Amino acid sequence: PFSAILKYDWYDPNTKVLKNETGQNGTGIADLAQNTLGLGALWSINNSLRLQAYYEINKYEKTDNIQVKETPVNDLKLNVFTLRLQYKF
Repeated sequence: PFSAILKYDWYDPNTKVLKNETGQNGTGIADLAQNTLGLGALWSINNSLRLQAYYEINKYEKTDNIQVKETPVNDLKLNVFTLRLQYKF
């Protein structure tokens, strides 16, 4: 009735821009590469009820050229916790 979840993905929306070039020449925060590590657990309580807990750790590419609300992108905390209860009828 228990399952473990492990997921890793990466996304680079602009592969033509090097790390330290992001934030220059019309590029911005949307051009940063992102890595995500997801960890979770799934519990099938019975045939109709399932509980899932999932935590995502998000990391963005580091650059000195982009500032977001006076905070460097390097310091952003974008981790997400999800708790989901599903009922099948």
